[in-house]
Amino acid sequence: MLMSWYTYVDGKQYWVVANGATMTAHTGSGTGIPADFDADDVILTEWGDLTFTLLDDYNAVVSWESILPGFPDAAMDVTRLTQLSGYACE
Repeated sequence: MLMSWYTYVDGKQYWVVANGATMTAHTGSGTGIPADFDADDVILTEWGDLTFTLLDDYNAVVSWESILPGFPDAAMDVTRLTQLSGYACE
């Protein structure tokens, strides 16, 4: 499972990315947007842990424990919005 989450804390933008069902997430900084983007300048900082718990084919709970200030531990329900055409959940 690949997860990307765009959020804000204290008015500052954050991208949080992770991979897996229980995963360590990271946030990035250190570079600009195109044309000033330089992959060598990207700094990944560990953000904390995310856990996805599937409830059924369309619903899950994502919970997190962040090690960065400003992100309280919490959980929220999520619902699938899309599905690949021709592929049903089984």
